[in-house]
Amino acid sequence: MTSKRLIRSLLVASTVALACVAARAQTSSIHGIVSDSLTSERIPYANVILAELNRGTAANAEGFYLIPNLNAGTYELSVSSVGYRKKIQTIVVPAGQSVDIPIRLVPQAIETEEIVVSGTRGGRLSEIGTSIHIMTPKEITIAPVTAQGDVLQSLQMLPGFVSTSDVSSRFFVRGGAGDQNLVLLDGMKIYSPFHALGVFSVFDPDIIKSVEVYTGAFPAEFGGRLSSIVNINSKEPRLDRYSAKAHVNSLSSKFELQGPVSKGISWMANGRKSLFAQTFKRIVRDDVPLSFYDLYVKGTAQPGGNMKIDVAYLTAVDDLNYTNPLNPDYLWQGKAFSASVSDLLGNKVFIRINAYYTAFTAERVSDPFLNQPPTSTSIKDNGLRVSATAYVGTDDLVQFGFESSFPALEYQLVNTVGTPLTLKETIPSIYLWAQYQGKAGDFQYTVGFHSELTDLYYRGNGEGIFQPRISVSYLYAGNWRLKMSYGHVRQSVMTVSNEDDIVPAFEGWIAIPAKLPAQTADHFVAGIEGNLSENISLTAEAYYKYYGTLLAYNRGKIDAADPDYFPGTGRSYGTEILLRAKYMFIDFYGAYTLSWARLNNKGLSYYPRYDRRHHLNGLVSAELLKSFNVSLRWEYGSGFPYTPTIGFFDRLMLHTPIPADFEYEAGDPYTLLGAKNAGRLPPYHRLDLSLTYHVTFWGIQASAGVNLINLYSSKNMFYYDRTTGSRVNMIPFFPSVGLTLEY
Repeated sequence: MTSKRLIRSLLVASTVALACVAARAQTSSIHGIVSDSLTSERIPYANVILAELNRGTAANAEGFYLIPNLNAGTYELSVSSVGYRKKIQTIVVPAGQSVDIPIRLVPQAIETEEIVVSGTRGGRLSEIGTSIHIMTPKEITIAPVTAQGDVLQSLQMLPGFVSTSDVSSRFFVRGGAGDQNLVLLDGMKIYSPFHALGVFSVFDPDIIKSVEVYTGAFPAEFGGRLSSIVNINSKEPRLDRYSAKAHVNSLSSKFELQGPVSKGISWMANGRKSLFAQTFKRIVRDDVPLSFYDLYVKGTAQPGGNMKIDVAYLTAVDDLNYTNPLNPDYLWQGKAFSASVSDLLGNKVFIRINAYYTAFTAERVSDPFLNQPPTSTSIKDNGLRVSATAYVGTDDLVQFGFESSFPALEYQLVNTVGTPLTLKETIPSIYLWAQYQGKAGDFQYTVGFHSELTDLYYRGNGEGIFQPRISVSYLYAGNWRLKMSYGHVRQSVMTVSNEDDIVPAFEGWIAIPAKLPAQTADHFVAGIEGNLSENISLTAEAYYKYYGTLLAYNRGKIDAADPDYFPGTGRSYGTEILLRAKYMFIDFYGAYTLSWARLNNKGLSYYPRYDRRHHLNGLVSAELLKSFNVSLRWEYGSGFPYTPTIGFFDRLMLHTPIPADFEYEAGDPYTLLGAKNAGRLPPYHRLDLSLTYHVTFWGIQASAGVNLINLYSSKNMFYYDRTTGSRVNMIPFFPSVGLTLEY
């Protein structure tokens, strides 16, 4: 199919969908925004139900809801969301009209024992799709932390997520590499979401409203990565009054200011700065003189009705300056900007338009006294994304949109033989997607596709045009959902990194050349989800992921005959179980993953370094008093693969051809390695505890917290130092404190 025929087909499909909307516009409908009664912040994924009809929907991430095809009459509208008091009000729906009914919910403490199955919090998409997790601010901050809270570290509680270091925010999902994860903040693509060495992310938990995590068979609107999508939505600034928050912990300090500018317009600023370098050195167990800061600024305008305008800016800077002249210096800088508007178009089409710009640079500074050459990487990406949802019928939705971006990637390096190389490419990228959600009896389904038109003119083929996305769920016994999903995904960018690096200080992003195929993966997922009782929920999934095309950059290339890239394939599969429970004032969360991952690179078959057979996370949180919280987390993981040392020998370097010289040469010591990743490190386990006390005085809310990491000081092995023959362990027992003041 040519590009013109594809675009024509998409236009016809969109026209038909809008025609269906217009045809049904003679019936009545209700719509509106669900928001917080105090701050006016929009509440995502609230449940909106008409009791008489037993019909309802869930608000989207913008807090917008719409129930179409209603007869004229009087109804009882029930709206609820976790952390808010349920609201029931009587509404009158005139004939043939679309009625705007805004809902304001009153916050309240969560005191009921009833829990919410995770799938219901993401609307109908979560009811149908698999591998979807919606994280709330409470879930992000509930677990004990190492010095300071972190958004991406909290994701490691989810099944399928692993990290090769207990103090790192870098994560790997279902056997995929680290560069196969797409991180979005308010529509901005964040190519490097970590501070230096990956210890912490650049997102402060206080700016978060919700985090949507997709670990397989993504919805049609997402693409460009093989393993996961992490879509972060920031909160709206307060409209009711000014507020301020200050926090200091054993590593850094932060501030937050927010409040109204005028009617319907508010702003927020949040910043963090490292303070105590010794704490960071204790965390990484090395003399690392790191300095970092990040700043997030947002402005929101809600002029009335359903419209909302957001402007956001993020910047993060890391500076690593060693006093030791034998160590190179590093500098990381990232920034991103977005402007978006969302509104109801007509009576039944909700649209969101987002323009963004993101940039990231990293540099290893050259030093004439060092034997390490300078290296740098940079990314500049700007784009426009338009997404729309047409509420066609009672149980029918059509979601469609497009995205156009222009990522420019550059990587400068010096290879192993001293040859300077520059890899530079700009790829105009165009994505289209469409997805239909429907219902037939107890079956719900989504059928759609994601399309990348870039391949038509960049690679000269149409391999990326049709990427199917299919999900089906069946409601069994009124309480359980059986689900199946499939998705084909592609990725046209990658990082140049060494899989054997223990803590990668530098990763360069590059575009996959046009003469090579894009990386691809096929996701197959099946699962079951439901409530074991009123206060216990269970989710279980099995997945299989086949990597049809993988590429590894040949950093050891010497001459023109050597390949630039090594082709490969891979597969990963496993089972995940997620259990949630609540009893009185105690919350329990448990996640277990049994998984396998294996790669085949140019005939070499091996387990990647992040392959972990067993992974168990358990978290218990209790509100012992209204002012005192306790959280206890235990984690167990089987050992990661590593390449064992099987011997040593003295290798003759033959510095001179004169026999008299090399006959008596002792040689240089050389390590003889075994099969790649044939060994396994010892199992990992750790117990963490956090204690938080809250108090209010003079209108100021204060909280003091203590975090005790690795409570019984488990000696978890990080890696084996081949140069010294010693074992290097991860972080031992590590206490930290924090103090927060909020007005």
